[in-house]
Amino acid sequence: MDSVVSAFREGGVSMFGVLLSDGCCCAVWVPALLAALLLRRGNAHYAGKAAAVCLLLGTLVPLGLGVVGWQMNVAMVESAIRAADPSVADELRAVGLAEGEIPLHFGLFSTIGLLLVGLIPVVVAFRPREPEDEDGEA
Repeated sequence: MDSVVSAFREGGVSMFGVLLSDGCCCAVWVPALLAALLLRRGNAHYAGKAAAVCLLLGTLVPLGLGVVGWQMNVAMVESAIRAADPSVADELRAVGLAEGEIPLHFGLFSTIGLLLVGLIPVVVAFRPREPEDEDGEA
């Protein structure tokens, strides 16, 4: 548990943004899956497909926040190195950049997980529909 807390402490505020966006994507997953399952008849299937594609695009948000957090941390490390003793600048840069990559890795791994889960509504939405008979029933 201490490693998780230290990762959030070292990663900075963007770690919480990534975590919040993960929660939002998970909360949107169920409605997107239901829309993909229920809106399969007539012209309503476009809404199910749109919901699935929007969810899939939304899964890229944690990666974007991870990149932003990484850039923020690199900027903080570089500003700290300018104020530090030049003899320890290389060591400070190596340690600071290693800690600065934490949001990037967190955003990447959470995006991979969300993409795998987000593909389920996409596969359901783009699955071929059953042909309708003359009564409009499948």
